[in-house]
Amino acid sequence: MTILYVLGAVVVVAIAIFFLKKYSHSSNVSQRKYYKVRLAFENTQASILHGTSFDIEEVHEFVLGMEGKDQLFRNDRDMLQYIEEYYRNVAELQRKNERLKHAQSDTDRSFLKAEKDRLVEWFRSQGPVIKQKLKRYD
Repeated sequence: MTILYVLGAVVVVAIAIFFLKKYSHSSNVSQRKYYKVRLAFENTQASILHGTSFDIEEVHEFVLGMEGKDQLFRNDRDMLQYIEEYYRNVAELQRKNERLKHAQSDTDRSFLKAEKDRLVEWFRSQGPVIKQKLKRYD
């Protein structure tokens, strides 16, 4: 009886492994893309909110992290629009930082600093928004 029980368990496990391997490949790819997107958001938020210099390399890292977004969120137009809005603000912040480095007058520096602060505040408010938007994909 024990041998039959063990053989039955082995057969069930073998069938389960077969189906998991057969059907989980596409979900693993989606999971990797999702975690890549999530990590891109987290790294970008951390770079911006912790005051490290935010330059073109961070923008590039964000863009690379979003490579699979179109396929991953193909049925979620709201998420794709949000990513585009977020990217526009990432690019704008990078441009403000670059212009601040080369600003000649105090007036220009003050204006750019105020614009940069406005963007940083926007990013600060996005933590809960990102969490809520990604929650359904966890």
